[in-house]
Amino acid sequence: MTIAAILSSKGGEVATIGAEDRVTAAVETLGHRRIAMVSGQRTASDRAQLRYRGFLQGMVDAGLKPLPLTEVPFMEAAVEQIAASLKKRRRATALLCSNDLLAIRAMRAAHLCGLSVPRDLSVVGFDGIALGKDLTPALATITQPNHEIGRRSVELLIGALAERRSIDAAQSLLLPHGFRLGESCGAAPT
Repeated sequence: MTIAAILSSKGGEVATIGAEDRVTAAVETLGHRRIAMVSGQRTASDRAQLRYRGFLQGMVDAGLKPLPLTEVPFMEAAVEQIAASLKKRRRATALLCSNDLLAIRAMRAAHLCGLSVPRDLSVVGFDGIALGKDLTPALATITQPNHEIGRRSVELLIGALAERRSIDAAQSLLLPHGFRLGESCGAAPT
C-alpha cells in the first residue's frame, strides 16, 4: 500500500494534525474592533482555509464584523497588496496573518504606508518562527506545538501502515497553541 493510498479517503478529505486556529481574541482584548486577516490563497492551502474560518468564528464570538480579507496569491506581491489595503479610509487597526512570513511583509507594508507597528497597527502572525523574535518590533505570533504535531503525524502514519488501512478525516487532531506576544501587537489606537 502506498502512502498516497493510506492518506486518501472516500470523501477526498484527509486527516490533519494541527494547532487551533482562532487568534482573534488575542487582539480583541486589546481594544481592537477593526480587525482584518491577511492570507495566502485559500484555494491552495487547507491551513489558510482553516485559519480564515477560525478568524471568522472569533469575530462572531467577539460580536465584531470582520473587515474584507486581503488574500495574496504570491508572496512576492504581498507587500504591495497589503499596503493597498492599509491605504483605505477605514483601515484595520489590527492584522491577523495566516503565517509569520505574511506578518513580516505586513509590517513592511505598514512602514511603507507611514504607519508605526504597533502604535498605529498591530500585526500578529501564525507559526512561531524563530526569526520573528529577532525583528524590531519582535513579531507577535501564534506558536504551534511543532514537535507534537510531527510526533502525532508519524504515529498516525505508522499505525495505518502497520494495519494496512487508510487515514480519514475522523482521525484529525487539534492540538493547543501558544501565543507569543512580541512587540508588534499593542492596544488599539484611540
